[in-house]
Amino acid sequence: MRYLRLTAAILAVIAALAGCDAVLYEDSEEGITRPQINPRIESELVGVYEAKLYFALEGESFITAETRKINIGTDESILLALMRELMKGPSAGVDLEPCIWEGVRLIAAETDGSTVFVTFSAEFLQPPYTKNIDRKRVINNAIFCIVNTLTEVKDYTSVQILIDKSGKGRGERPFLSEVYMLESLNATLGPLVRNESVIFSPTEAISILFDYALKNNWAKVRNMLAETQQIRRPSLEDIEKAAETSEGYIKRITKRSDEIISPDGLSASIQIDVEIFVGENNGTISKNVRLIKVNGVWKVDYSSIENILFH
Repeated sequence: MRYLRLTAAILAVIAALAGCDAVLYEDSEEGITRPQINPRIESELVGVYEAKLYFALEGESFITAETRKINIGTDESILLALMRELMKGPSAGVDLEPCIWEGVRLIAAETDGSTVFVTFSAEFLQPPYTKNIDRKRVINNAIFCIVNTLTEVKDYTSVQILIDKSGKGRGERPFLSEVYMLESLNATLGPLVRNESVIFSPTEAISILFDYALKNNWAKVRNMLAETQQIRRPSLEDIEKAAETSEGYIKRITKRSDEIISPDGLSASIQIDVEIFVGENNGTISKNVRLIKVNGVWKVDYSSIENILFH
């Protein structure tokens, strides 16, 4: 049985994805306490608000926005409404996971100038995972889901996460070590500005798809493929059969152009060069990979990668 042979170098390039010629791959609601309300916001934003709520991709260290219309009551601030919706989690049927886990309580959401202060119960520092790598991922995802969601409100540029460690309603800055951002006993987490680098992009979609292929995780590969009324993806059985009969392997994938995203933000394309080995022979194929945003998540059009994924 022959599978597509890929190596673990694929995700090492994610930090360099911003430029051209980047190597993409190389072989070698309970317990919510009423927060203090900003009267100006409360009086200006009452009714229906179209919000961008950020949630994490399942099992990944990237976040993406889900657009949702939310109702703002006359006794509710936009900040509390946004936090309420974040704590509800993503809509059913999307490939996203909640950014705040069961047991975490929102204690307060208030502002000071352009900074939002959000206080959570101590459970925020206790995600339901035993491995540090998983705890780091979900806490970091949670922080940037909150920061990026709240800074969508134009008046706010930073967010300070506070933790009510004593259970007395008084928030304090967590240590960086508690949120897995730095192994320091004394440094604390300060206000954070919007982080664009953690937002899931078309380039990350391509990199992650090939990383799943490296691991022969064809179910995950299929999950990264777009399926709409106009675009179909193969069955898992067909993908596995194609992998079994593949005789070549990919040596390197290099991004040759920046992402080109459509004006409506729902489709994208990236030009890549693919170095392929079949037996002792190798060659390079230039390919324009097409991507579609499905339920807020970038997915790859299978027809644009079929002849490079399996050959």
